Amino acid sequence: MNDWSADQPQDEPSPPPFVMVTTSSAVDITVREVLDERTPDDAVCLGTFYQGRLIARCVVPPEALAAVEDHALFADPVHLGLLGFEEPPGLQCRLLAFVDTTLLPPDMDEDDDPEEPWQASVPRPDFEFPGGPKGSGGEAMAVGEPEGTVPILLGHIVRMSKDRKHPDDLASEAMDVLATILTGSVSEVVDRVLEELLGNEEGEEGEEG
Repeated sequence: MNDWSADQPQDEPSPPPFVMVTTSSAVDITVREVLDERTPDDAVCLGTFYQGRLIARCVVPPEALAAVEDHALFADPVHLGLLGFEEPPGLQCRLLAFVDTTLLPPDMDEDDDPEEPWQASVPRPDFEFPGGPKGSGGEAMAVGEPEGTVPILLGHIVRMSKDRKHPDDLASEAMDVLATILTGSVSEVVDRVLEELLGNEEGEEGEEG
């Protein structure tokens, strides 16, 4: 577990602690445009598929789709990761794919604008522990970020407080959420990406468990 930033301004509240867990091996995913009537006219909705199942969605500018297609960012297996932090209505998570830096456009590097639409706008801390226990469902997990990679945001996930399996252990909870996504038992995992990013009030009022 770590803090989002060690240099928070004095007049701003500190963000909540977070943890990142990753798959111990790379997995095959497909990322492509999917249709959703809630997507704005000036954006596209990217869907992430694992073993034929839609596991995440993310609203992005059209150039993000072009980057995915032009640079074949997901042609090879990638490590998946889950960044999790506690915030109402439960455990807030960001599903990430860790893409080899050699696949990035040649004019991009770590010093470029972090708000590039295809690059995940999440903290990338230097974790002290490279490995961790297994998540539920038999999915092996590692804790931390694979070296030589850049995180790409795939979608936002929420696990409601009432559905938490490890309420006193943030790392174990995040591992369980990631394992649940991969094994397909997603009844207690809520995909809120469109509601959150587009400010849909109905999505805020009607969480499902």
